[in-house]
Amino acid sequence: MHHGDTVFVERLQIAADGTSVRYIVNVEHHPAPVKFVLVNSDQNKWVFENPLHDFPNTIAYIREGPAHMTCVIEGNGRSRAFHFEKVE
Repeated sequence: MHHGDTVFVERLQIAADGTSVRYIVNVEHHPAPVKFVLVNSDQNKWVFENPLHDFPNTIAYIREGPAHMTCVIEGNGRSRAFHFEKVE
């Protein structure tokens, strides 16, 4: 780790309640879990939304092959992508 790096912890959960699928995020600086509802999905993409949350409003996971995935968070004119690679 380098001096000045941003370090944070998020606890993520996906839960189904019979009527919807929710992506639930627990972040240290937020007093309550933030919940996003699954609004679109197919074999390679899952999109969760919470229009009332400040940022992000949308979280999308896109599978880009068997070993690569990108998470894109968007809202309020901002966007950020996180790239993941499966390590054996």
